[in-house]
Amino acid sequence: MKNIDIKKFLKTYIELKKNPGYGVLLSGKWGVGKTHFINEIITSMPSRRFLHVSLYGINKTSQINDEFFKLLHPVLGGKISKFAERAFKLATKAAFKIDIDKDGKEDANIEMQIPSFNLSELIKLSDNCIIIFDDIERSGIELPIIFGYINHLIEYENMKLIIIGNESVLHEKFPEYKSIKEKTIGKTFLISPDFKSAIKSFTSFVSSRFVSNLLTSKKDMILELFIASGHQNLRFLKQFFIEFEILISALGSTTGNNLFLDSLLKQYLIYCIEHKNGDLDEDDFDEIDKSLSYKSETDTKISKLRTKYQYIEDFKGIMNADTWKNIVIHGFIDKDSIVKQIEESIFFKSSHRSMPIWRMLWEYRSLSDQDFDHAVQQAKNILTKDHPMYIGEIIHITASLIKFSKEQAIDISIDEIISLADKALFEIIMNAKYDIETDSYSCGSNFINTWNSHYYIDHESDEVIEITELATNYLKIKKKQEQKNQADILAASLSTDPDLFIRELYYNPSGKTSLYETPFLTLIKVDDFVEKMIKLSPKDRSKLMAGLTKRYAPGSSFRNLTAEKKWLNALSIACQDVINTTKGATKLFVIEFLRYALKQSLIQLEIAVKELEEIKK
Repeated sequence: MKNIDIKKFLKTYIELKKNPGYGVLLSGKWGVGKTHFINEIITSMPSRRFLHVSLYGINKTSQINDEFFKLLHPVLGGKISKFAERAFKLATKAAFKIDIDKDGKEDANIEMQIPSFNLSELIKLSDNCIIIFDDIERSGIELPIIFGYINHLIEYENMKLIIIGNESVLHEKFPEYKSIKEKTIGKTFLISPDFKSAIKSFTSFVSSRFVSNLLTSKKDMILELFIASGHQNLRFLKQFFIEFEILISALGSTTGNNLFLDSLLKQYLIYCIEHKNGDLDEDDFDEIDKSLSYKSETDTKISKLRTKYQYIEDFKGIMNADTWKNIVIHGFIDKDSIVKQIEESIFFKSSHRSMPIWRMLWEYRSLSDQDFDHAVQQAKNILTKDHPMYIGEIIHITASLIKFSKEQAIDISIDEIISLADKALFEIIMNAKYDIETDSYSCGSNFINTWNSHYYIDHESDEVIEITELATNYLKIKKKQEQKNQADILAASLSTDPDLFIRELYYNPSGKTSLYETPFLTLIKVDDFVEKMIKLSPKDRSKLMAGLTKRYAPGSSFRNLTAEKKWLNALSIACQDVINTTKGATKLFVIEFLRYALKQSLIQLEIAVKELEEIKK
């Protein structure tokens, strides 16, 4: 039965002069619009009094009585609940004149103890009063008790009563539901979603005239998408309308592009519906950053989603995965970041040629032949001579060209592409600046699988993995070179500025580098170290011994320094040679240095080696 036919029956039921002796159940899944449906009935019959009570969270029938009282006398009921309910209950008895059926006459003059009152006296068997119980399956009252309460109202108080709930849940939760229902419920109707009416109603929750007009103008598109989702929970749609207004208010001038607004609205609504329904988790959003051409060995939720809505939205890039997660899941809107990403999207670039070349190639599906040829030629130039600043750009360009070569869309072999990329990566990495203190490179070091919030095209292919491994290896070479240079500088300072060297051995706020957790000592020649050490003043010798001990002390970063174990063993041998060939204070210092500093340091490193072996197991 259609909703309109159900409305006709309900109006007839409500208008009956005599109570038919049964209640009516309106059933439907959560969010389908049952409450919206009954509210339309209530609004269309202003001459009738409706007592609409939600049973959600109600655990005893006395609470229902309280709700009736508040509905029949809202001013007093509101004051009780807000200010002095407990005291009022204990102290107040009163006589109230209540017009129940809105005929202008006093129907009841009732003396009552608040909130425990005689409902039958209060209602006075009014023909004009309809009781509505909503969310019955969410009530905390046991089913036989709540239905006994309802049956009493119908059979003994001669009331008309409408019950709203999800009958399938009642069947699941209460095996005895079917037998209990037969005595109380005369008619059961299944409410279906009234999408058009709901969209019109939800628009009223939007305060911005611009957004309200926008959503109204897009109502057919919204309806098509919502039906395609396969989900019927209208609460998702209501929440989306409110959240969409918040997002639009942050976008400023970008709201003037109709194609952009269409795509934004569709993508946002899709992500909202799928997430709220539990079909799209936070980690799933990461797939958004992958090219639309990306084919995983297993279907991801995002790839399935794109297939599901492929005839409605083509998912052009608007914002990256992290931004969508913040908006959809956390409700966080970083206005500056969002506006920047949108302005750099294909909706607002005056031409694809104003994009970086790697991005043009990534967006190849929207390129003309002329723009595609231009991008490919520029990509070749970048790989051969006009090297960019960042590793990620090289890998993006290389990954795209490899795909095009595989598809025979360009006349350049995969081997040639990889060879050009190899040379380009080597040059930009070796010429990059390395900051030892922050362990960072001017060419970037975070480029595995993705860069600049975009996954490389076919990033799991053997060729793209090979390119990223080349870059990783060149970074290791660069880092070792830089650390060797820094180690040489520090080794020289052991003669010219011993304090500088000693401060870098362990964590020290006054240190200039992060070498306290880097095994840089392996880069210093042992004989050179010993020669400089024995030439130090007695004071500096003591500082050096203390500094080396702190380097491997418990609580330090000594677990990162296991590579220095071999160096310390070599140092021990060299010190023993000094002991065997010298006399005097120098010999005594080296004996203590060997006995205390080196011995304890080697013990700590041995502990670290065993701990790391256990972790590997």
